Amino acid sequence: MPRYEVFCPATPPDVPADATVRVDAEHWLAALRAALRKVGGPEPSAHVLCDVQADGTIRASDPAGRVVYRIRELRDDRGG
Repeated sequence: MPRYEVFCPATPPDVPADATVRVDAEHWLAALRAALRKVGGPEPSAHVLCDVQADGTIRASDPAGRVVYRIRELRDDRGG
């Protein structure tokens, strides 16, 4: 299963400080949901906007654009 690093910006009072967490998930949206559960943040809305960057990082936000999450898949460079 792929491993992801998810940056969750502070959204007081739910997430009082910026947090970066690593989670195992089937895909980036599942990684976002797992990370938010881990830090105590709200479930993402049913409509999430995403923008795939040139480096493969995904920027996901709610339609109102108040919060932007950064998600990237961690690659195993050891060949295994």
